[in-house]
Amino acid sequence: MSGNTGTAGAGGHGGDGSGSRGGSGGTASGGGIYFFNNLGDTLNFTFNGGSVSNNTLTAGSGGTGGYANSLAGSKYVPGGNGGAGGNAEGGGIFIVAGPTSANNVQNTGLNALSIIGNTLTGGQGAAGGAGSSSSGTPTPGPFSAGGAGGNAFGGGIYNDSLNTATPSQISLSSSVLASNQATGGAGGNGGVGTTANGGPGGNGGAGGNAFGGGIYEGDNSVLFVFNTTIGGPSADSSNPTANSNVLAGGLGGNGGIAGTPNTVVFNDGGNGGTGGSVEGGGVFVKSGTTNFINDTIANNQATASSLGGSAGAAAGTGGVAGKAGANGTGAGGGYFAVSGSTDNIGNTLFAFNAASDGPDANGLFTSAQSAGHNILGNGNRALGFSSAFGDQVGVSAAQLKLGPLMNNGGPTLTDALLLGNAAQGIPPSIAINTGNNALLPANQTTDQRLTGFNRISGPTVDVGAFEFQAPSITSLSQTSVASGSPSITLTITGTAFEPGATVSFGKATLTPSSINGTTQLTVPIPANLLATAGNVILTVNNPDGGGLTGIVASNGAIFTVTGGNVLPPPPSPSPSPSPSPSPSPSPAPGGRLGTITTIVNVSNQYPGFSQQETVTVAVTNPNGVAVTAGNVILQVNGQTIIAPVVKGMATATFTTSFFDMNDLLDLFFSHPLTATYTDNGGPFLTSSTFETVPAILLDFFVSMLAQQLGPLSQFD
Repeated sequence: MSGNTGTAGAGGHGGDGSGSRGGSGGTASGGGIYFFNNLGDTLNFTFNGGSVSNNTLTAGSGGTGGYANSLAGSKYVPGGNGGAGGNAEGGGIFIVAGPTSANNVQNTGLNALSIIGNTLTGGQGAAGGAGSSSSGTPTPGPFSAGGAGGNAFGGGIYNDSLNTATPSQISLSSSVLASNQATGGAGGNGGVGTTANGGPGGNGGAGGNAFGGGIYEGDNSVLFVFNTTIGGPSADSSNPTANSNVLAGGLGGNGGIAGTPNTVVFNDGGNGGTGGSVEGGGVFVKSGTTNFINDTIANNQATASSLGGSAGAAAGTGGVAGKAGANGTGAGGGYFAVSGSTDNIGNTLFAFNAASDGPDANGLFTSAQSAGHNILGNGNRALGFSSAFGDQVGVSAAQLKLGPLMNNGGPTLTDALLLGNAAQGIPPSIAINTGNNALLPANQTTDQRLTGFNRISGPTVDVGAFEFQAPSITSLSQTSVASGSPSITLTITGTAFEPGATVSFGKATLTPSSINGTTQLTVPIPANLLATAGNVILTVNNPDGGGLTGIVASNGAIFTVTGGNVLPPPPSPSPSPSPSPSPSPSPAPGGRLGTITTIVNVSNQYPGFSQQETVTVAVTNPNGVAVTAGNVILQVNGQTIIAPVVKGMATATFTTSFFDMNDLLDLFFSHPLTATYTDNGGPFLTSSTFETVPAILLDFFVSMLAQQLGPLSQFD
């Protein structure tokens, strides 16, 4: 359903000498799919999986108005009006029900679709015919006017119903709408009154409007949108709106120049036409009821409203030039809700959208079930959202951490939520685990990416169409091999594997030879990595969705290269955070084995008036092989815990009361956390590391603000 082109016919030229109106341009509808039910019945429609992309629709231009009749000695003979440009509707999909019909596009009606790069252009209005715009006065009248530019509605999807008794039901799920464009047609210029039988100049035609770059929702329908991405940031800094749904209004037509035929002293110039307006860069809702649950509406553009037409010049002594046309307006960069519509929004993310009024959303909305847990970057003109409903308004880009639109697994493109970097004190996206589970439909068990990606991967659903989840290893096709073996091919089974995943084998990064869906990959292990006996930590690393080099690591599985005195571990993988880099030690003297100690994770919880700080440490040899003996001595908050090293990992939890006066400095000031590995005279050398952790009370208040009060700053 992609790559189609449709061009509607132009209107005919009005008859010359009679001042007849030019014909209107034809309408262009349904670039990929056209579904018009006018059978007086309810019809079902389903489109599950596929692409409706890169279609182009151009509506027809209006025909020019006819010239005025040329009568000797006459004056104020009207010219014909220019024809209006046709409308362009539904660049990807066009769905309409007639006055006695209804459409049923429910459940998986529109599902797993890519609706990308469709282009709509309204037809141009035509110029008014030469002659007078009035039939006897010096001021501009209704004749010889330029035709209005055609509108462009629904760059991706256009839905409407003419049935006021029975609403249609439309469902869109697990889909992406991006890079669609809708442009209104230019208004026609007013006719000139400079003919021998003319008069005041004609008024310019209004520029066409552009509404709904992603979705145009018309009348008499109930629209459900789940797990869907509309727009998205771009990974290309030189083209930041590459994935945006973009609207542009048509220019207003210029006013016509006046004339002074047959001793007429003066006549006024025509007025310029108004510029086209743009509303709803992502979504435009005219009326009816909508339900948006777990959607991402990001980086859509409703900024290119157009200029009004210039004023026509006057003629004669005392003539007055026309007025310039008013410029169009831009509103609702992400979502525009017309007054009177009902718009229920839950677990939905609005970010980086642009418009002069209501950049993210414009209108009166309902936070779903008074507990919508939505996120908005800019709350200007977005009424109905409140922290009392769990909504977070005024979230900054740094807090949101939204990745560019890209392939993060599954059949459609998504905007990932980024994890941040705990080791560097960078928190994860504020959208992770901040939704409302109660809003999820019973059948919504996956995120937008469908099979293999759970809708809830933590305690609480994420906000938006994407659910953050790390890959997980459940088994290896083999867990050991003798040292000195030739290369092997290892099959890793698990969950949430993404395209572009790599495998860490100790300190080596390996590229899989194949990735089978989300649950299995195969990776060659070269012989040089199997030469030395020991236990090796193995992880699967997904791209983090940021479009750069970040990764999200799985739990660690232990692979054993047998030989010497190394004991093979149990066959099941053990949980392991992704280690962060630490300094390499000097070569070990006297034959003892060097070690590297790395603090890989520090997480804090605050039950009651105390901090529970859980620290995880990895211990390896310089080649990345896990150490399986010894202890780690952990010290923080005036406390010391000795934790045994098991399969290369040691974990300890420190509990510190807010009322512990022996630890007063740590409550108010940042302080060190140290980890020292020791083998108590065994074959491994001692190594240590440290990092600075924040003041306990400061970290507590920041955590409470982030979870309960919501963000306080606007997008950058």
